[in-house]
Amino acid sequence: MGADNETVAYSTWDGENFDGLDLPLNSLASRLDTLADQHRSYPILHYYHSEESEHASAMAVAVFDESMTILRFGVPNDEQPNAVLVKNVRSRVRTTSKPNNAFMQPADEPPPPPDSDRLRSEGVPTVSDDEFADALDELSERRRKLLGIVTADAWHWPPIDS
Repeated sequence: MGADNETVAYSTWDGENFDGLDLPLNSLASRLDTLADQHRSYPILHYYHSEESEHASAMAVAVFDESMTILRFGVPNDEQPNAVLVKNVRSRVRTTSKPNNAFMQPADEPPPPPDSDRLRSEGVPTVSDDEFADALDELSERRRKLLGIVTADAWHWPPIDS
Protein backbone atom coordinates (compact mmCIF):
# COMPACT_ATOMS: atom_id res chain seq x y z
CA MET A 1 0.00 0.00 0.00
CA GLY A 2 3.03 2.26 0.38
CA ALA A 3 6.58 2.47 1.68
CA ASP A 4 5.79 4.94 4.46
CA ASN A 5 2.82 5.82 6.65
CA GLU A 6 1.86 9.07 4.97
CA THR A 7 1.87 7.41 1.52
CA VAL A 8 -0.42 4.65 2.77
CA ALA A 9 -2.78 7.23 4.27
CA TYR A 10 -3.01 9.52 1.25
CA SER A 11 -2.97 6.76 -1.37
CA THR A 12 -6.17 5.36 0.13
CA TRP A 13 -7.96 8.74 -0.04
CA ASP A 14 -9.97 8.96 -3.28
CA GLY A 15 -10.63 12.69 -2.98
CA GLU A 16 -13.91 12.18 -1.14
CA ASN A 17 -13.49 9.29 1.30
CA PHE A 18 -11.60 6.13 2.25
CA ASP A 19 -14.33 3.67 1.19
CA GLY A 20 -11.97 1.62 -0.98
CA LEU A 21 -9.98 0.69 2.11
CA ASP A 22 -12.47 -1.82 3.56
CA LEU A 23 -11.38 -4.88 1.57
CA PRO A 24 -7.62 -4.31 2.02
CA LEU A 25 -8.10 -3.80 5.77
CA ASN A 26 -9.96 -7.09 6.08
CA SER A 27 -7.23 -8.87 4.14
CA LEU A 28 -4.42 -7.28 6.14
CA ALA A 29 -6.13 -8.13 9.44
CA SER A 30 -6.09 -11.78 8.41
CA ARG A 31 -2.43 -11.57 7.40
CA LEU A 32 -1.54 -10.00 10.75
CA ASP A 33 -3.22 -12.91 12.53
CA THR A 34 -1.16 -15.35 10.45
CA LEU A 35 2.05 -13.43 11.20
CA ALA A 36 1.33 -13.41 14.95
CA ASP A 37 0.55 -17.14 14.89
CA GLN A 38 3.77 -17.89 13.02
CA HIS A 39 5.89 -15.92 15.48
CA ARG A 40 4.22 -17.58 18.46
CA SER A 41 4.63 -21.04 16.94
CA TYR A 42 8.17 -20.51 15.67
CA PRO A 43 9.99 -18.01 17.92
CA ILE A 44 13.16 -18.55 15.90
CA LEU A 45 11.55 -16.29 13.27
CA HIS A 46 12.45 -13.31 15.48
CA TYR A 47 16.08 -13.93 14.62
CA TYR A 48 15.68 -13.89 10.84
CA HIS A 49 16.31 -10.63 9.07
CA SER A 50 15.14 -9.57 5.62
CA GLU A 51 17.79 -7.98 3.42
CA GLU A 52 15.42 -5.29 2.17
CA SER A 53 13.23 -3.12 4.37
CA GLU A 54 10.23 -3.44 2.06
CA HIS A 55 10.25 -7.21 2.77
CA ALA A 56 10.74 -6.91 6.53
CA SER A 57 7.64 -7.73 8.57
CA ALA A 58 8.80 -5.46 11.42
CA MET A 59 8.86 -2.49 9.05
CA ALA A 60 5.58 -3.43 7.37
CA VAL A 61 3.74 -3.72 10.68
CA ALA A 62 5.14 -0.42 11.97
CA VAL A 63 4.33 1.48 8.77
CA PHE A 64 0.87 -0.07 8.63
CA ASP A 65 0.09 0.74 12.26
CA GLU A 66 1.31 4.30 11.89
CA SER A 67 -0.86 4.74 8.80
CA MET A 68 -3.84 3.47 10.81
CA THR A 69 -2.92 5.93 13.56
CA ILE A 70 -3.06 8.71 10.98
CA LEU A 71 -6.45 7.56 9.71
CA ARG A 72 -7.87 7.08 13.22
CA PHE A 73 -6.49 10.16 14.98
CA GLY A 74 -5.23 12.50 12.25
CA VAL A 75 -8.37 12.63 10.11
CA PRO A 76 -11.62 14.26 11.28
CA ASN A 77 -14.24 11.76 12.53
CA ASP A 78 -16.68 12.40 9.69
CA GLU A 79 -13.96 11.69 7.09
CA GLN A 80 -12.44 8.55 8.63
CA PRO A 81 -12.62 5.09 7.09
CA ASN A 82 -14.75 2.35 8.65
CA ALA A 83 -14.04 2.76 12.40
CA VAL A 84 -14.74 -0.90 13.21
CA LEU A 85 -12.21 -2.11 10.64
CA VAL A 86 -9.55 0.37 11.75
CA LYS A 87 -10.07 -0.61 15.40
CA ASN A 88 -9.89 -4.29 14.43
CA VAL A 89 -6.58 -4.01 12.56
CA ARG A 90 -5.06 -1.81 15.26
CA SER A 91 -5.99 -4.50 17.79
CA ARG A 92 -4.31 -7.12 15.61
CA VAL A 93 -1.18 -5.00 15.32
CA ARG A 94 -1.03 -4.81 19.11
CA THR A 95 -1.17 -8.63 19.26
CA THR A 96 1.43 -8.98 16.50
CA SER A 97 3.81 -6.46 18.04
CA LYS A 98 4.02 -7.89 21.55
CA PRO A 99 7.74 -8.36 22.19
CA ASN A 100 8.51 -12.05 22.68
CA ASN A 101 12.17 -11.91 23.59
CA ALA A 102 14.75 -9.88 25.46
CA PHE A 103 16.01 -8.19 22.29
CA MET A 104 12.68 -6.47 21.60
CA GLN A 105 12.41 -3.68 24.12
CA PRO A 106 10.47 -0.43 23.65
CA ALA A 107 12.56 2.44 22.33
CA ASP A 108 13.44 5.22 24.75
CA GLU A 109 11.43 7.73 22.70
CA PRO A 110 8.60 7.34 20.20
CA PRO A 111 9.39 7.79 16.51
CA PRO A 112 8.93 11.22 14.95
CA PRO A 113 5.32 12.18 14.27
CA PRO A 114 3.80 11.67 10.84
CA ASP A 115 3.94 14.65 8.50
CA SER A 116 0.45 16.20 8.53
CA ASP A 117 1.52 18.84 6.01
CA ARG A 118 2.32 16.10 3.51
CA LEU A 119 -1.18 14.70 3.95
CA ARG A 120 -2.75 18.13 3.53
CA SER A 121 -0.74 18.74 0.35
CA GLU A 122 -2.27 15.52 -1.03
CA GLY A 123 -5.78 16.76 -0.21
CA VAL A 124 -6.42 14.55 2.82
CA PRO A 125 -8.50 16.33 5.47
CA THR A 126 -6.70 16.43 8.82
CA VAL A 127 -7.33 17.50 12.38
CA SER A 128 -5.28 20.34 13.85
CA ASP A 129 -1.62 19.70 14.58
CA ASP A 130 -2.27 20.18 18.30
CA GLU A 131 -5.12 17.65 18.35
CA PHE A 132 -3.00 15.10 16.48
CA ALA A 133 -0.01 15.73 18.77
CA ASP A 134 -2.22 15.09 21.82
CA ALA A 135 -3.37 11.77 20.34
CA LEU A 136 0.22 10.77 19.56
CA ASP A 137 1.21 11.57 23.16
CA GLU A 138 -1.45 9.12 24.37
CA LEU A 139 -0.09 6.50 21.94
CA SER A 140 3.52 7.00 22.98
CA GLU A 141 3.97 3.57 24.58
CA ARG A 142 2.50 1.75 21.58
CA ARG A 143 4.70 3.69 19.17
CA ARG A 144 7.80 3.13 21.35
CA LYS A 145 7.14 -0.64 21.27
CA LEU A 146 6.83 -0.65 17.50
CA LEU A 147 10.00 1.40 17.14
CA GLY A 148 11.76 -1.02 19.48
CA ILE A 149 10.75 -3.95 17.28
CA VAL A 150 11.93 -2.13 14.15
CA THR A 151 15.24 -1.26 15.82
CA ALA A 152 15.70 -4.84 17.08
CA ASP A 153 15.32 -5.97 13.46
CA ALA A 154 18.09 -3.49 12.48
CA TRP A 155 15.88 -1.08 10.56
CA HIS A 156 15.24 2.64 10.85
CA TRP A 157 11.78 4.10 11.28
CA PRO A 158 10.67 6.19 9.62
CA PRO A 159 12.36 4.58 6.64
CA ILE A 160 15.40 6.37 5.29
CA ASP A 161 15.12 7.22 1.60
CA SER A 162 17.73 5.42 -0.44
